[in-house]
Formats: sequence, C-alpha cells, structure tokens
Amino acid sequence: MRGLVLAWVVALVLQGIGCASGPVGAPETPAQARTAKFLFSNAEGHFFKGNIAEAIAGYSEVIAADPKNALAFRCRAAALAVLGREAEAYADYGRAVELDPRLDDAWLGRGLYLFSRGRYAEAIEDLDRVVALDPNSAVAHKYRAMACDKVGRLREAAVSRQAYIHCETPHEHPESAVERPPARELKALGLE
Repeated sequence: MRGLVLAWVVALVLQGIGCASGPVGAPETPAQARTAKFLFSNAEGHFFKGNIAEAIAGYSEVIAADPKNALAFRCRAAALAVLGREAEAYADYGRAVELDPRLDDAWLGRGLYLFSRGRYAEAIEDLDRVVALDPNSAVAHKYRAMACDKVGRLREAAVSRQAYIHCETPHEHPESAVERPPARELKALGLE
C-alpha cells in the first residue's frame, strides 16, 4: 500500500503532465510573479531530471515567494511522495486543495495516501471529489471501489467498479468515448 502515492507520482511524470501547467495563485506584485515563475520553472526542471531533493527545495522557494500558490504545494507534495515522505506530501496536498479545490490530482494524492493508511472512509470522501471534478478518472473509481469494499459499502463499490470498467473500456461511438489513460500510466499503476 505504501507505494500507492509513489505510483501516482510516477504515473503523472510518465503521462507528461507532472506539474508543467505553471504556477497557480495570485502573486501580489509583478516582481513576485516573475520570481515565482522563475523559481517554479527551476524546481520543475529539477523534478523532471530526477533531482527530487532540489525540486522540493525549489518548490519551497516558490511557496515562500507566493504562499497562495496551490500548484507549488501540489508539486512539492508529489516530490515529497517520491522520497517516501508521505505524511508531508499529504499535508501539502491538503494545502493545495484548500487553496484551489479544483486540483483533482491533489485530491487524488490525498485519497491514495488515506487509502494506503487504511483510512478508507476519508479516502472515499477525497476520491468522491476527484470523480466530481473528473468523472473519467479510472484510478479514482478503482480505489474508491476498493475503499467502499473495505468499509462494507458494497453497492457503492459495485457502482465504482462499473465506472472504472467504463473508463477502461474503449467505446465505438466518439460522443460516448471516455479518454483512456496512456498505457504507460496504467502499467506504472499496475492496472494494465
């Protein structure tokens, strides 16, 4: 179970979305914005080169320059998870969703952490948020189904399993197609 958060981080990197969408937040001055963007780009470079400790330091600098930067918290959480610092990652995912509740992958990171700790009812709550933001999240449906099984919510587990299968099944009609996660992401998560 401990590797769930790490698997999610690896999947993000392999999928190529990582933290590359740029900083989120509202710097108070143009100079602060330039500094935060530069620091963010630098931290991201370290992350994608595998210099995880440097990436964490870089994201921490971004947060110091722009404490409302939700994406920096989310990215630092991902880096912390890679190093196995899961409790710190969980705290950063929490701060990220507090600042921007639309960050579905931050909710997913928290949900996977909670699941890995046997906190299934709480995991379901976070995974529900993921599904509300991204109904096609196969990973969220899969872990929600397993969490529901663990707490005896069997009907909900069955619904989540069906949603997972739907997300994983190619559809013949484009209007009903659900985007399938890349094969390398599925392989990294052991879902292939």
